[in-house]
Amino acid sequence: MFHLIVTCVGSKNYEGPSVKNAIDNLLQKEIRNDTEELFKEWKNTLTNHMNSSTFLPEASSIYKGSMWNASMEAFRGINGPSQLWIVSCGFGLINAKEKISGYHATFKSGVDDSVNNQDYFYGSDKGEVKKQWWNFLSNTGIIETSHPKSIHELVNISNSEDIVLIAAGLDYYEALFDDLNKIVVSENSPKFAFVGIQRLNGKYKPSIPKKLEPFIQSYSNGRRLQEFLGCGSIQVHPKSALYLIEQYNKTGRLEYKFP
Repeated sequence: MFHLIVTCVGSKNYEGPSVKNAIDNLLQKEIRNDTEELFKEWKNTLTNHMNSSTFLPEASSIYKGSMWNASMEAFRGINGPSQLWIVSCGFGLINAKEKISGYHATFKSGVDDSVNNQDYFYGSDKGEVKKQWWNFLSNTGIIETSHPKSIHELVNISNSEDIVLIAAGLDYYEALFDDLNKIVVSENSPKFAFVGIQRLNGKYKPSIPKKLEPFIQSYSNGRRLQEFLGCGSIQVHPKSALYLIEQYNKTGRLEYKFP
């Protein structure tokens, strides 16, 4: 089984609650700088919305736009049995066939739907907030599901014949750090790779756990990578995944030296 893990996008086909609603509710109660309280409020808001909805679409049909189109293109490029997984700031790790609602939540700072709201997390470390938020999503989750709720769970139950490819950017890799750190690397591990990580002067940005560095298919120059892939910055991570998938189809190796 080939597991492709991509990130959610801001453009959606279905409306839903915003994490800003949950933040505003807590601010009215004079609660701030508490990730657990925000998660509880968000889960309650989102659960109530889904329970009152007459229709819940599959997760893969929630998203739209050029970045999502590139992610779907990468998924379609896989030969053989495959599953698509979505790293969602609102729901956690979700299988693309999971039934969910529209929502608005992002790790990106400075926008209305950001978990990293400056009024709520005043003076807090943004990187730590992302980690804490993802840890609540992956440990507790939003919906009842039989699927893994974390990346490490998905990887650790896979076998050596499976493949796991993660395509993400800086905000998401920062959030996923603790989750990725629980991946067990052994001779029985699946083949896996990470794209979307830059290597500068021998260091990776963003950083991921040391034990996973051998599996990073890094790039050194963002502009040259875009030119190489023939895409803009918004599509560069899923397009990198597509290119790696195409190389794997040809060579059976999940490796490529990107520009």
